[in-house]
Amino acid sequence: MSAGESIILQKHLITDTKQLILETKKQIEETDLKKTSVEYIELISRLEKLENILHTYNSDIISAVAHLAKFSLKEDFGDETNLIRIVDNFIEQSMLKYQTDYNNVQNGEPPSDFFVDLRSFKEIGQSVVSASFNTFMALLGGHSICYIGANPTKQSALFAIRDKNNALAQAIHEYKQLDIPEGGEEQRFVEKWMQEFEIGSKFNITMYAGEAYDIKIHSRDSIIHLADKGMGSLQAMLIIMKIACLIKKAKENYMLNETTKEVYGMSFYREIFKKIVIIEEPELNLHPALQSKLADLFLEVYEKYNIHFILETHSEYILRRSQVLVAENDYEIPPNENPFCVHYFPRESGQLPYQLNYLEDGTFDKNFETGFFDTASLETLKLIRMKKEKKR
Repeated sequence: MSAGESIILQKHLITDTKQLILETKKQIEETDLKKTSVEYIELISRLEKLENILHTYNSDIISAVAHLAKFSLKEDFGDETNLIRIVDNFIEQSMLKYQTDYNNVQNGEPPSDFFVDLRSFKEIGQSVVSASFNTFMALLGGHSICYIGANPTKQSALFAIRDKNNALAQAIHEYKQLDIPEGGEEQRFVEKWMQEFEIGSKFNITMYAGEAYDIKIHSRDSIIHLADKGMGSLQAMLIIMKIACLIKKAKENYMLNETTKEVYGMSFYREIFKKIVIIEEPELNLHPALQSKLADLFLEVYEKYNIHFILETHSEYILRRSQVLVAENDYEIPPNENPFCVHYFPRESGQLPYQLNYLEDGTFDKNFETGFFDTASLETLKLIRMKKEKKR
């Protein structure tokens, strides 16, 4: 750990906490609540908690450690495997070693080889080290990664819970296990995008003997099994259902981490508790017109639920739609931030991947290599030339 890294963390925490203190004080000053009411007492309690936090992460610590260089400390943690206990033991042992060394120096003995590092650790303060580690653990615990592979979902009348190779069956099972309420936000999300991808308007899930699920789709005036809707509908339903499960989990995480959200601010919260979905060939079996809708789906979910997507795709329709969205929403015009990013991986081995940057009008600053998106145009030109030659 470097002192510079600790200072950056401190500044961030202090800034957010000060802002929350100001907002809370303003609420207290402007409120019409009685001072004996539960709501007023909760506001006072919140203010006291924030001021205690600010006291812990005060700016005096920053000025005290600003001059410190990097330091290195080692500690044998034996057979211990719990990371939290390892760090706690490390902090305790380092402080004890520093105190022992300090007493020895005061008694006229030469300092140990590690005294300078121990002193740096002491001056930084164990509270800063603990805060840094807690933030690191929050990052580990908050990020979650979901992977949806390119294997086509099997067509079957029932989706067996034990079929671990059937991604849609597992997504349906997860959806039911999350106990998503009838008419809830996640169900409305699924039904909205079912209509966008021309799957149907509503769905019903039925369990059989605790072993498998059947999904029936309401489509116009008929009700049919999802398995009879075709491979494109199965692919779209897999993505939609999986995202609905992530939305439910994101909402639960949001409620469980109310303190983090309040103390450190929304931007800090969104960065820590980030969900990432990696999808391989999301366009699989989808009609070209529906492939382009994937860009709209991913953009909405990113903006509304802070769910990020990494796509491996060969779909020109997804990329072209992203270009239109960039132009329509002025994503490349400051202070806007472009949520889209494209990296191209060349076909030839030994060639390095490169990023294609969006311009303000949605076009890219570079071209794809020959043979990727220009094949259809080249074949069309070839047909035109052949047609002209036959007329001669």
